[in-house]
Amino acid sequence: MNINGLGNTYNSINTNSKQYKALKEKGWLSGVIENESMMSPEEKMIYEIFGGRDTIIKNLMKQFDSDGDLLNSNGVAGMDVTGKGTSWQKLTNVSEEHRQKMFDNVKWEFIQEKGLSNGDTTKRSDIFKDYQLSVSKDKRLSGTWTLEQYEGQYRAAMYAAVKSANPNWKPGQAFDASILDNVTRELCVDSFAASYFLIIFVNKIYAIAGSFFTIFSISDMLFSVTSAIYSNV
Repeated sequence: MNINGLGNTYNSINTNSKQYKALKEKGWLSGVIENESMMSPEEKMIYEIFGGRDTIIKNLMKQFDSDGDLLNSNGVAGMDVTGKGTSWQKLTNVSEEHRQKMFDNVKWEFIQEKGLSNGDTTKRSDIFKDYQLSVSKDKRLSGTWTLEQYEGQYRAAMYAAVKSANPNWKPGQAFDASILDNVTRELCVDSFAASYFLIIFVNKIYAIAGSFFTIFSISDMLFSVTSAIYSNV
């Protein structure tokens, strides 16, 4: 099947492919055509010189995998949350290997950055991508969300441990890295489980009591659980 664009016929695009059908269903093709209709004669000439619609469509198709699923910025499919609400935000099984990789990375970065987050040097995206490619596409969203919860718990545990040893410490200040020797992934799992079930419990109470409880009280209790656990390590 051919694609016609600005008076030319293109034969190099497989319009039966799932990638092409996906971009068409998303309205991207109609967007390309609409943009063409607004071009001046000079713009159209330049557009054709650089490949016209054929080149545009080919580049857009690269944003989908062979199944027609949208790829994220890391080239991983199955991570599109469009139209899925929050149903994917649920705890699921994540391999011990990737939980350990995340724990090791959080600890290393916490020490290197003195408790601060540095988006320029972090390797967390590499760990998430490695995990995502290790499971089927239908498990990637919930699995990634779960791994993020573990990541947050690891960081909270390390923060609580340092604050317990030095109440005056603030992120960005140097601290004795040996403080974190007793912060283990296994202990974080216990804290994570306690926090998770506390959330469920508080949410049920909040649903009954309404505005009597606040969102702030929930986060306060979560921090209290983590701090209580690590003040005794």
